[in-house]
Amino acid sequence: MENNINENDLPLEYPDFNKLYTFKSEIRKAPKGTWLGIRKATLGIYLTTLILSILLCVQYLICKEPNNLQNVLMSIGASGVGAALLSYFIEVAITSAERDRKVKAYNSSIISIYYNLWLIFGNGTYSYLNSIGSNEMKLNRARHFADEFIFQFKHVIPQIENFILEHGEWYDEYTVKALDDLKSQLIRYIASLQNPIDTAHLIQLLDGIRVNLRQFCNMLKMKKLFIGK
Repeated sequence: MENNINENDLPLEYPDFNKLYTFKSEIRKAPKGTWLGIRKATLGIYLTTLILSILLCVQYLICKEPNNLQNVLMSIGASGVGAALLSYFIEVAITSAERDRKVKAYNSSIISIYYNLWLIFGNGTYSYLNSIGSNEMKLNRARHFADEFIFQFKHVIPQIENFILEHGEWYDEYTVKALDDLKSQLIRYIASLQNPIDTAHLIQLLDGIRVNLRQFCNMLKMKKLFIGK
C-alpha cells in the first residue's frame, strides 16, 4: 500500500542551530566597523599618542648630553610608547569580547523568535479535532488551541520589535523585511483566530496557520537571518 501521509501533518523536530555554523561561508558576517581590531576614533587617539611618544624618544638618538628637561621628555616618551601599545592590545581584547557578545545576543534573539513560533508550527495536524463527536467539546478544544496560538503570537510580536530596536547596527534589508512580514502575518492570524465563522473554520485556521508558519520559518529562510563573527 502507498504511504499517503502528508509531512505537514506530522510533528516537526526542533532544529540543531549549532549545525548552521558549520557552514560559515553561508552565514552573513556582521559588519566590523573597526580598523585593526578597534574603533577608528580610539585607534586615532592611540596612534597620536604613539607618534608623539616616539618623537620624544628620538632625542635619545640626537642628544649626547641631554639636559634635565630633555631627560624628563624622553622618559615621558618611553612610558607613552608602552602605554599606547598596552592600551591598544587591551582595547582589541575588549572590542573582540564585546563583538562576540553582541553576535551571540543577535542570533539568540532570532532563535528565541523561532522557538516561540516552533511551539505552534512544530505540532502535528489539528484535523483530528473534526472526529470529536460532541460539538461543544470540539469547539472547546479548538478554542483552547486558538488561545495558545494567540498567546504565543502576542509574545513574539514584541520580540520582533525589540530585535529591530536593539540590533539596528547589524541587520540588513532582508532581515527587516522578513521580520516585518512575519509580524504582519501574526497580526492577521490573531484577528482571524478571534473571529472564526464556526468550529470547522476555526480548525481549518489552526492547521492553515501551522502550515503557513512552517513554510515561512523553514531553515533555508531562517539561515539568512543569522550573522557570524
